[in-house]
Amino acid sequence: MVSTDSSYKIGKTKASLQLTQQNTGLFSGYFSNDYDKPEKSKAIYTGYANISSITQLKSFKREKRINIDQFNCFMLKIRGDGRTYMLILHTPQRYTMTYTYMHMYPLYTRGGPYWQYVKIPFSKFFHVTHGRVSDKQYRFEGLGVKSIGITCMDGNEGPFSLEIDHIGVVKDNECTEDFAYEVYKIPKYISNT
Repeated sequence: MVSTDSSYKIGKTKASLQLTQQNTGLFSGYFSNDYDKPEKSKAIYTGYANISSITQLKSFKREKRINIDQFNCFMLKIRGDGRTYMLILHTPQRYTMTYTYMHMYPLYTRGGPYWQYVKIPFSKFFHVTHGRVSDKQYRFEGLGVKSIGITCMDGNEGPFSLEIDHIGVVKDNECTEDFAYEVYKIPKYISNT
């Protein structure tokens, strides 16, 4: 599923996901920071393009979750344009009233004609809420992934292109890090506790 700021009639970014002749996915378009509505409150939501997997449904419209807890790394084969993208895992494991609990990690692309192999340990994903890094971090466990997506929101206006050969998960016995980020106790009623 492809979505941009123009999907919500706020911005002017255009994006598409196409299958190439080599059977790879090409996520491309034109990134724009311009916005349609003059209100300043709407301007902060402009300038993004996103692709994400569609949530599968079981009987009675129950969501089917992906469990990858027996693995510990994502492996991607991509060819980018030098922009920074974000790999996003929608992980609504905790009870919330919102749809915005996710884990993210930046994908730095080199640009050029060569394929890039990227291995991302689960321990490197950081927790975000409403697109902002949360004060209270917890490790991505690999349980209950609702969808997987890639977002371009680097703020640089112009064309973008990311070719994706595959996204997979692997078990790497050399990745023994539990969590890459500092975890500390925040007093109650301060922030996202």
